[in-house]
Amino acid sequence: MPNSGTNYLSYTGRFGGTSHSCPVVAGVAALMLSVNSTLDYMDVFNILTSTADEVGGYTYTNGRCNEMGYGRVNAFSAVCEALPESYITGPSTVCTSNSTFTLHNRPPGSSVSWSKSRFYLVYVSGQGTDQYTVHASSNDVKSSGFVKATISGPCGNIITQKNIWIGRPGLPVTTPDGD
Repeated sequence: MPNSGTNYLSYTGRFGGTSHSCPVVAGVAALMLSVNSTLDYMDVFNILTSTADEVGGYTYTNGRCNEMGYGRVNAFSAVCEALPESYITGPSTVCTSNSTFTLHNRPPGSSVSWSKSRFYLVYVSGQGTDQYTVHASSNDVKSSGFVKATISGPCGNIITQKNIWIGRPGLPVTTPDGD
């Protein structure tokens, strides 16, 4: 950092290293906790360090280097990683009766677009809302599938998905003697 001259004691000349990174990382941690308040301090640390960008052309060992630590914080990746798996709740198995999936904690001012497995699921209602309803196309279906929500906001898209079983569960058949 300069000790004199044009940038001496200026915001750009003296604001680097931990003076800059600490408030940035704290802000990203706050964003992570805003989408998932169940994270503890180690969860936040692990997400921040595992989603950081390796920059500077340095050698990183196990995701860390002596010059840059874990690298540059990546807010988008960290917040996406912090999203709880239960962002979409609903049944694990979808049969021919209607099944509704609910999107939780959608950021204010964002919009949602739903999609589903291409095969065996029939759309019923809810496109653009926090509740999306589908049903299986037949009682004879036995397949894995998904329901997905794409949340669009001013900073980009967040995609969250719930994996489901479509149709009647395939149960093993056993005879009385165990075969």
